[in-house]
Amino acid sequence: MKKIVFILLFSFILILGCSKSKTKKKNNFEIFKSKIYQYELIDNSDIVPYFKNCLKLYNKMQSDGIFRRNEVIFLSNNFLKIYENFPGSRYADDSLYFAGKLYMDLMEYDKSIRYFEKIIEEYPDGIFSQLSNEFHYKFHIAPLAHFLYARIYHIHKGSIFKAYWEYRKLIRNYAKYMDERYILNGEVGHVFAESQFYMAEIAKNHTYNYRLALKYYRRTVLRYSGLVWQNHKGETIDFRHLSLDKMYQLGLDHPGTIRLVISNFEEMTVPNKDTYEDSRMLIGYYLGNLYLKIKNYNKAIKSYQKIFTDNLNINYEEDVEIILKAIKKLHQLEKSENKYIRNLAKDKLSTIDICHSLIRGESNKLLVAELLLYLSRRKFKEKKSEEALTFIRKLFRKYQYIVSLDGELILRNAIKLMKNNLSSKEYHKFLEKNLFFLSRKFDLKEELMKEMKEYENKRDS
Repeated sequence: MKKIVFILLFSFILILGCSKSKTKKKNNFEIFKSKIYQYELIDNSDIVPYFKNCLKLYNKMQSDGIFRRNEVIFLSNNFLKIYENFPGSRYADDSLYFAGKLYMDLMEYDKSIRYFEKIIEEYPDGIFSQLSNEFHYKFHIAPLAHFLYARIYHIHKGSIFKAYWEYRKLIRNYAKYMDERYILNGEVGHVFAESQFYMAEIAKNHTYNYRLALKYYRRTVLRYSGLVWQNHKGETIDFRHLSLDKMYQLGLDHPGTIRLVISNFEEMTVPNKDTYEDSRMLIGYYLGNLYLKIKNYNKAIKSYQKIFTDNLNINYEEDVEIILKAIKKLHQLEKSENKYIRNLAKDKLSTIDICHSLIRGESNKLLVAELLLYLSRRKFKEKKSEEALTFIRKLFRKYQYIVSLDGELILRNAIKLMKNNLSSKEYHKFLEKNLFFLSRKFDLKEELMKEMKEYENKRDS
């Protein structure tokens, strides 16, 4: 009897729990609907508060990353009410866009396509309202809708050739808006740069037309240099770099195309040829690597050396990184077992000469500091400690606050280098003579003084 009562009681609790769960789920949706119904859409005066309310719920969905099917469909239908009832409103095309984007989040791509098509056909010159993004930045809506339309065919439907022609149409149809960027839901991008890049990707990966792919990659570098895609997490894609990387990788991965890639890079490094100024240093480095790949050592060395003779404006960290990589490549060739290669590498400009020339020029403090660290590391490997310390001494005197490319304070790297290559006595003797160069306000000075004191106490005891 007790067993029967227990089973009945357990069943009752289970049924009660399930009904509460269903009620709660229903209540959540009811609460969501009530937020929409705070505003009615009767006439023109209701459009702005109604749109702002829908947009608020849309932005919350995007930030939370939670897309419940019934809520997404309900919100999408309410956006569409603005378009259906007031197609001449400045918020009609925005509403179509958000409805299409919501169905993209649900992966119902046919509906997204339908709404993006309406924007392309009915609002070719429509502008995103300033309410639609947090920065109140105005830009045209049709190019972005067309881009997403092409992306659906490219990524989600696998209709590669349809996507290719849509990217191409986008670039041609909206050329007058080429300078615009889009800023939406924490994402910044440029539909023309992205479309041109994806055309190159399709040509490379699907039609295997490498010549056409190189043409489109070059066009991306030429027209869209400096344009990036960035999301709310800070993840960034620089289309200039990405396109150059793809060209370079194409040469490495497909031996039959390597000379075609070299030819393209050679054309891009010709002075006053188009406007590849920002990219010449990286192109020169890639050229050197490709010439090494085909064992044309003479041209490889000339390509590396050209980086130092033709590019005097060193403005970015990437420039410093390229110069260091090129110097290391040349140094490897200087140490080659092949006498002919060694002589080629040392002809005219040795890497030591290049480093000293750049240090004297002081064109960029980060570059000078990195070169001093590089030379000290090199001299330690050659067992020339005194020469290594002369370079580190310069770091103590003039470059104590410089942060290296790896994100570490340049002096900390120098200190690690000394600890690994000097005896304790030699290391502390150097500190004793050079600590006074460091500013009193410098935290590292306090650390090193404490270290010195501990060493002296230990020595005296």
